[in-house]
Amino acid sequence: MSAELTALKTVARRFPLAVGGVAVLVTASVVFAFIAPELSLACLAVLAGGSLVGLLLVVERTRRLPAASRPATARPLPPETLPVVTTDRDAATRFATASEAGDTEDRAVWTRDEVFGERFCERSLDEFCLPSEPVAWDDTNPYLGRPTDELRAEAMSQVRWRYHHGLPELRETEGFYSAYSTRVDAMLDMIDRALVIAGVTAPSDRSFVDIGAAEGYVTNWLLDRGVSDVDAIELNISNISRMWLIRALKNQKGGRIGRVDLEKADWARSLGRRYDVTLALGVIYHMENPLLFARNLFELTDQVALVESDTPVFPDNVHFRGWGNIYLHRDQVTLEPGNIRYLTEMRPDRQALAELLLAAGFREVHAVVPPTEGTRSAYFDNGEKSLLVALR
Repeated sequence: MSAELTALKTVARRFPLAVGGVAVLVTASVVFAFIAPELSLACLAVLAGGSLVGLLLVVERTRRLPAASRPATARPLPPETLPVVTTDRDAATRFATASEAGDTEDRAVWTRDEVFGERFCERSLDEFCLPSEPVAWDDTNPYLGRPTDELRAEAMSQVRWRYHHGLPELRETEGFYSAYSTRVDAMLDMIDRALVIAGVTAPSDRSFVDIGAAEGYVTNWLLDRGVSDVDAIELNISNISRMWLIRALKNQKGGRIGRVDLEKADWARSLGRRYDVTLALGVIYHMENPLLFARNLFELTDQVALVESDTPVFPDNVHFRGWGNIYLHRDQVTLEPGNIRYLTEMRPDRQALAELLLAAGFREVHAVVPPTEGTRSAYFDNGEKSLLVALR
């Protein structure tokens, strides 16, 4: 009976004229019964019957409407079905919190000095929005012509190399970042798989750009594989110097290097060309504006982009998850010795990263499965790092 009453109430709200018409017909039937009693039963039956049929048709039409077009009924949920909201700060499912580690309660006030302190980096809007200047490409290695022993001594004197570059002695240098080097080896194996997914079976016949090339471990790896049309862009002057040094030590030829600030709104246009394959490896999660970076990447790509990123792993959360999560991370980038830029990064999880690439214009995105043999990295295995293939 409650369902019928609900339907009748819905009819009254949605079809007031129809309901009013039915009421008029019923009233007319009663009045007519007093005026012409000899026909009252027949007329009353006909009019009442017609009214009832019309009312039932309207009710049935309303009940067949799609759920989205029917007026919603705001009925309170029984107490036993109400969602349980936890206030346990240690609960893994708690996402929306106005606090930091160590806080005893949610914050209500934040100050720049308290949050960033001396690590606040003031930057004008012009740094992001003024048109980028064309890249000053360099294809001349400043280390060419120097004796190999001198080059090796130069490399061994430097600290905190992030990759061995196929030179075993670099593993013996001070502060060698062995865990990072292992991740690079695993990533290079995954790049081979990614190129197969993208249909790039002959890399030497394609053009490449390595965006945020760091020490040049991927660019120089491509040179070892016979790729000649490969550009590298990097902001850190020390990294650019290391790229040239490794090329001189390994007697590698080919390729250009340019200095580019990837926070510029139109940085892709400064390169002056497009590439078959673009490599954004360990870059997008360092950006303040990851979707804008993805749009530049799309602009630069002719066929396929390979994107490697930290992809934070979050527990399931039905209330806030939506279509992926992005979390803020404080970091820094060294532009040159003594010149550090502090920044707030927006790091996407894998779902968010894939959707950023699709939103930028790529038509299809594939995740590359990490290797089960050879060099492996726990970060790729557990999903905290991902390599995606974005097809244009």
